[in-house]
Amino acid sequence: MHILIGILTLLGAAAFWWYRVKYIGEAANEVIDQAGKIRGAYRRRKFRKKSDGSVLTAIEDPVTAVAAMMVSVAQLEGPLSAASEKVIRKHITSVSNGHDVEEEFVFAKWVCDNVVDPNNISMKLAKIWTSALDRTERLGLIDMVRQVACADNEPSASQLDAIERLTERLNVSQK
Repeated sequence: MHILIGILTLLGAAAFWWYRVKYIGEAANEVIDQAGKIRGAYRRRKFRKKSDGSVLTAIEDPVTAVAAMMVSVAQLEGPLSAASEKVIRKHITSVSNGHDVEEEFVFAKWVCDNVVDPNNISMKLAKIWTSALDRTERLGLIDMVRQVACADNEPSASQLDAIERLTERLNVSQK
């Protein structure tokens, strides 16, 4: 009889601790879910704040401006292709300096949904680039945009025109 009581005691203790661990796990999951909701609310607020007013005036960072320019040039000939998207993400990563690449890419696509013409983007954002980037960095920016235009095949005349206007607005010559 005492062996049966010992086994029941062990089973009861195991059930008690299993329930406690399960309860702690559920509580941890709830905390993680709440943290995710708070993080999402913060990002939405930040995005909303960024997008208040004019779309292009919300851009103050050269990295965000470059991302928007690359997406705009890539979308001149139709929807964004997988190859163009891959090149754009690679370039955003290379110049991001701690920026969230996915956030920059999504924001750039949103900007390009509202401002279709890359010439408008280069005209409005050239001041950001000329004040924040030196000549070598501006040439690199033009090269990145050119690589995005060449991601699928040879760049179209409208893409080449947009790159040429960008070059003029950045006050650099391709010599």
